[in-house]
Amino acid sequence: QSQDGRWAFLVGSTVVRFGFGRAGDRPVVADFDNDGREEPGIFRAGEWHVRSDASAGPAWRVFRYGTRGDTPLAGRWPGSSGVGVAVVRGNVWHVRNGLGGGAAQWTFSYGRAGDVALVGDWLDDDTARPAVVRGGHWYVATSMTRPGAGWSFGFGWPEDSPVVADNDRDGKETAGLTRGISWYLRTDHSPTERVTVVDFAG
Repeated sequence: QSQDGRWAFLVGSTVVRFGFGRAGDRPVVADFDNDGREEPGIFRAGEWHVRSDASAGPAWRVFRYGTRGDTPLAGRWPGSSGVGVAVVRGNVWHVRNGLGGGAAQWTFSYGRAGDVALVGDWLDDDTARPAVVRGGHWYVATSMTRPGAGWSFGFGWPEDSPVVADNDRDGKETAGLTRGISWYLRTDHSPTERVTVVDFAG
């Protein structure tokens, strides 16, 4: 969770709190240094600041990619040996391998302008693929090179905040959402999957 540069990570039963970034930054969480653990990052009008540890301190990497108003995302893209970045502008995805600026290495269209864009390792193959959420309905793709909805299901309300995580530590990431202080977490893509509710306000 990140609000106004204040972060809170729930690690087991321990809450780790620290400051990184400032009000108005867009938070991004990924395994930026490829050590098997996720770290915080922020996107500030096209400038990325990422850490190599879940703690306060200066950015580990700073680079420009994207522009104000883009949706920032990070993940291990197909064929990549490490985490890369992407920005979504309207319904066009601009993807780069690695942490750095430059031209997009590939682009594609998925979803509609106004959708909530996400990525996740949906297939447990260490590869991130896109999803969009529209009015509480999820459209999850199984490919980045030819994206299409591999799964489509309703989960949540239009005013919820969608999240993605490996909620049962089986290597596969699945849908979740936050509503107030409550986190609604699933462990499978099935529309009948049981939902676990965790209250966490940071």
